[in-house]
Amino acid sequence: MLRFALAIIALAIIALGAFAANAEPVGNGVLLEATFDDKTIDAPIGTGGAGAGEPIAVGSGVTAIVRDAPFATPSLEIADVQSNFADAVRFEWGSEATTGAVSISAKLWFEEIDYFFVRVRERGSAASNFLNVEFRSAGEIFVSDAGGSVGNVGSYEAGRAVTIVIDFDLDAGTYTLGVDGAFLVVGEPHGVSGRGVGGLYVGTGFDPDLVGTLHLDDVLVVGPLPSPVEATTFTAIKSAYRN
Repeated sequence: MLRFALAIIALAIIALGAFAANAEPVGNGVLLEATFDDKTIDAPIGTGGAGAGEPIAVGSGVTAIVRDAPFATPSLEIADVQSNFADAVRFEWGSEATTGAVSISAKLWFEEIDYFFVRVRERGSAASNFLNVEFRSAGEIFVSDAGGSVGNVGSYEAGRAVTIVIDFDLDAGTYTLGVDGAFLVVGEPHGVSGRGVGGLYVGTGFDPDLVGTLHLDDVLVVGPLPSPVEATTFTAIKSAYRN
């Protein structure tokens, strides 16, 4: 009986450890915050993930280097290094949100009009197409999702800060897109079922005539924190077993 009890407690501790890893960072509903302010200037960004305020991967088609311009604070320069090839810097957060509200915001600075994109996917894969926001080489903003094309919804400019906000209502299965305070898409069904919002891709490419560069700053993802094991502690497990 003692061995059985110890085995149950050990499994519970493992489960608690797994929850802690998947829930990083935990606090105030912040799933990811990447300001790049504490990173080394003119050096490639690390890939330590949400807990470090960093992406989890940088594609081979782009470079991702911390710069002290053009924003007033350090930002991430994402540059296209392979013409006619789309690639991205990939962020993920530990908790894939399937219910409730998730808000994703960031500041962008395009050095030129080219082809850039912001994509929202699930965690661990790019299969679930929650949202594609494309900043195209004719200066238009094009939106699509798993349900298909939404179309051209606005325009963008180079040489200044652009703020993007994406709000998901995962209970309703919809999203709202705002750029510089203007709502470009409101309450659009994303068409994904069975997965949750868990990844953000920011990248460039596709145009063989241009080598695009954008700067990314103040990435913030806010949403519901997981709770399956949150209220369970080692003491509670022992108490439950004794009862």
